[in-house]
Amino acid sequence: LDNFSRETARRRAEDEVERLAFYDPLTNLPNRRLLHDHLKKSFANSGRTSHHGAVLFIDIDNFKSFNDRFGHAVGDKILSAIGGIISRSLRQVDYAFRYGGEEFVILLPETPLENAILTVERIRMRIADEASSSVPEAHGSRITVSAGVACYPENGSKREDLFSLMDSYLYKAKSMGKNRVCHSFTQDL
Repeated sequence: LDNFSRETARRRAEDEVERLAFYDPLTNLPNRRLLHDHLKKSFANSGRTSHHGAVLFIDIDNFKSFNDRFGHAVGDKILSAIGGIISRSLRQVDYAFRYGGEEFVILLPETPLENAILTVERIRMRIADEASSSVPEAHGSRITVSAGVACYPENGSKREDLFSLMDSYLYKAKSMGKNRVCHSFTQDL
């Protein structure tokens, strides 16, 4: 190989290593490393501009049972399908991340709680409508998600505080029957 070809191959290999470090290969969404960077920037922008933002924590309902019943290959297809649905449901300024396992985080800069709720409800319904049909190997099982929503700066401007709050709202959504969204205005049924 000539020097140009070697240099091109080296750059491609470096780009692939960087992509694997920051993007989930299954969903092609950024991973939690990029999430933390984007959160810092969003918090800083919010402080300068006084705009609100929202963070959404989404978890696939009964995901372990899908893996146990249909196998991990089907579980991977479900994750990929949901990642695609989430990506197609967002504005160009929003960010979606695969947080880990069956969890996704969405960052909605300059978005008040009411608009964040509309966004995550739209995503939740699209997943319930589309995910099952896009993974026929799940044999008609209904695929749903639950979500927790927190806003900054109202609910804090520290990642730990927001994630703790989102996690408690997500747990509340699961305990209330799943396939729902909980946030600061959610009342117990």
